[in-house]
Amino acid sequence: MNAPHLLVRYNVLQYDDDIDGYISVIDEYVSLIDNDTFPQHMSPTTVPLCVQTLERARISKYEPARILGSSCGLICFHGYHKDHLEMVVFWNPSIRKSVSVLLEPWVRLGTGWVGFGVCPETCDPKLVKIDKVKSILEVHVFTLSTRAWKKVSVKSQYKSCRLKYHKGVCVKGFIYRIERDDRPPPFRNESYSIVSFNLSNDEFGKVCLPRSLQLSQCLELSKWNECLTVIDHAHTDIYDHSLNIWVMKDDGVAQSFTIMLHIEPMFSKYYEVFELRKNGEAIIETRCENNVDDDSILQVYDPCSGHVNDIRIPWSGHDDIEKTDSFFSISSYIETLLLLDQ
Repeated sequence: MNAPHLLVRYNVLQYDDDIDGYISVIDEYVSLIDNDTFPQHMSPTTVPLCVQTLERARISKYEPARILGSSCGLICFHGYHKDHLEMVVFWNPSIRKSVSVLLEPWVRLGTGWVGFGVCPETCDPKLVKIDKVKSILEVHVFTLSTRAWKKVSVKSQYKSCRLKYHKGVCVKGFIYRIERDDRPPPFRNESYSIVSFNLSNDEFGKVCLPRSLQLSQCLELSKWNECLTVIDHAHTDIYDHSLNIWVMKDDGVAQSFTIMLHIEPMFSKYYEVFELRKNGEAIIETRCENNVDDDSILQVYDPCSGHVNDIRIPWSGHDDIEKTDSFFSISSYIETLLLLDQ
């Protein structure tokens, strides 16, 4: 199998008094190969023009398109044209091929939960939109080959799922999302679970979590080597917390969850885990405790030694820009020929 690639996005927003809002002044991408040479081999990457012209929201302008997710070598973007038309873009960075799809006005991917993935049986890219209508889940699925949406039925045991607005992930044809019962007492049980959506048959399922994860204070989802991973935050204090990263070896089996790595508190640092490398190292974003608004730094955490090393990416500069907010995001992808026939 070819080595996975990591697409690193760096975005800087600057407040503009004239529009009373933020403007994206830097939106750059760099691709790195996740192999033994990491992070030496990096190359600036240009996203398609149709992505560059998209804005994140219909109301909050001048922010770039958002990334809905990555799956099987494809990355999916969502945004709006200046004429307010909503669009998604499926992009294959390996062959520099993209497919744009204008969405009908009723779709509104900016609301509800949206997942992206590629069906393992048909190799067809799909979008899954989940809305809550009168406390009941309503699900629509878009398939690229047909350019059409369809409403899918939801089994009774999943209609009242209380999904969280955390990032979902797609692993082996399943889109996973976190659910937590947060109803007021005495109805809630305050426990986490994971809901899956099968892209092959458009059906929901549940992943059994170990008891310690069910009762965690905060969970996030990620993936490592095509396995679902769960990031367990031991404390809610962003500057003084440790975390465990669990990996699920057998799909949906609670007993298959094992702790992959543990990260100790990084005092004086705020940090967030972005991606897990193929060798098990964690790519993290850190900021100084005394100045959360300061520039963030990408670093690699080695679980064996506990050492943290910077990832030095030569961005184009713009040192004269008065930065008001900056952030990174990372999407992993593999080389594929998907979209070649589109």
